[in-house]
Amino acid sequence: MSRASLVAMILAAPSSVVAQTASDNTAKPPDEDPEVRPPVTKADLKIIQRAREILDSPSKWNRADTRDCPAEAQTFSLYCALEKATDEVSGNFKHRGAAMQEARFVVDEIAPNRKNYEHRLMDYNNDPTTTFGDIQKVLGLAEARIAKRLIEESPRAQTEGTTTIAEAVPQICPVTLPPGKPFVPPSPYPSEVSPDGFWFGSEKLWIQLPKNGTWGHLPHYEPTDTSFRQKLQWWREGYDWRKENPPQLTVTGKRLDSASSPLRTDDHANAAGLRDHSSMMSGVFFPTLGCWQVTGDYKGDKLTFVIWVTP
Repeated sequence: MSRASLVAMILAAPSSVVAQTASDNTAKPPDEDPEVRPPVTKADLKIIQRAREILDSPSKWNRADTRDCPAEAQTFSLYCALEKATDEVSGNFKHRGAAMQEARFVVDEIAPNRKNYEHRLMDYNNDPTTTFGDIQKVLGLAEARIAKRLIEESPRAQTEGTTTIAEAVPQICPVTLPPGKPFVPPSPYPSEVSPDGFWFGSEKLWIQLPKNGTWGHLPHYEPTDTSFRQKLQWWREGYDWRKENPPQLTVTGKRLDSASSPLRTDDHANAAGLRDHSSMMSGVFFPTLGCWQVTGDYKGDKLTFVIWVTP
């Protein structure tokens, strides 16, 4: 071999290596990338909500998923509920669509056996430890993730880096916000309020609510409970815990933005007694995140507010 040929081979070698390396690192097509995160739209929110409606009872859950979703099916796995919802909402099902991917990311976060899964949605659905409540939890958290992304990825949030109260809550949720003339509790009841809260109601029944209309980071009461718990303190002028315990207060609630089972509460409210005034405490359980209307009823005097329950 001539010296000139040898030099030519040496000079050509690096480019071949570079070309091979570039080929090896070529990004996978979106449909093949298990971690792809497509942009979200309002249609994706509707897909998750529709999937929750499809899987609204344990009798409709198919826990032996094969990712084969026949049109005539009467029961649905998590994967097939999402596929059917996508077909109904957009008519354009994609295996790596935004709604599907957000549900997978939720499984990544909450599934204790995630490391054993090859196909996240199917394997979580079929996991013997997965309950119907767990399936509902995946859909609820996926819905909340998409709603949050819609806010964060809005043009104003991206250009200004901030959001207003109206932008922090979907327009479909008419949360209760501070009125122009705030309610002031009568003496001797406490009138001071937290910096991020306000009094809402009248002398017949009042409560403190958040100024931004949202409750976030609510805990699960027990490890196996998928609902979100909040404790509410209600006040009424003249209520005396020494004369009425437990108080005759009932609390009900319903979700406004999607189908859901109703709000659950403790068996009864509890009295909270102080030296010169009393209040009533009630524990409530939101089965899902989302937009909730809550009503307190004390002997026929009702107080209703709307709150956005967020992750």
